[in-house]
Amino acid sequence: MKKLDFDPAGMERIRVYKIVAGSVLPRPIGLISTATPSGRRNLAPFSFFNALSSDPPYVAVSISKHIPEGRPKDTLRNILDTGEFVANLVSEDIVRAQDACAHEYPPEVDEFEVTGLTPAPSVRVKAPAVLESRVNLECRLFQAIPLPKSSYTLVLGEVVHMRVAEEVMEESGRVNLARLAPVGRMVGNAYCRTSDVFTLDRNTFDTLAKEKSAT
Repeated sequence: MKKLDFDPAGMERIRVYKIVAGSVLPRPIGLISTATPSGRRNLAPFSFFNALSSDPPYVAVSISKHIPEGRPKDTLRNILDTGEFVANLVSEDIVRAQDACAHEYPPEVDEFEVTGLTPAPSVRVKAPAVLESRVNLECRLFQAIPLPKSSYTLVLGEVVHMRVAEEVMEESGRVNLARLAPVGRMVGNAYCRTSDVFTLDRNTFDTLAKEKSAT
């Protein structure tokens, strides 16, 4: 296998982004809802998003600055001002609406109104949740870390309350993947479904060892 070498320090930002975003796949989407101290709502999707732990639960979202102005995005400003946000998980039925939230709007625009998504009161935080999202993770800011030499700020949030649609919960306590129907972000305008799933049994190592010895 022949490989090409790249030094991100000597490359244009867009070329680095294309390689990173085009290879770390698929990425879960956090549709992040926030509010200003005065209560003005904001809703924006981020695919540099993931869960970090479960005891207690933490999530992370990395938020870049506006390009080319270089000003903080409304989501980050609201999180820093209030210390709260809600990470709403994106299923197939709201994927178009979340994409509409990604457009550049002035701070006074309410993305809930633009997209038709429904703001719902949260339990532990003042930021609204997305009613149509099957999983809402209410978060309090733990730490915001400006990444060195980067336009991104890494936001770490402790999940203080979870709301999950009853229809996706199984008696075992697991979330039913088929009913959740999450989507993943690929590269460019591409997304993926999670309907094509395969499993690996616990004796994978033994199987690989046998296959290697047979060759």
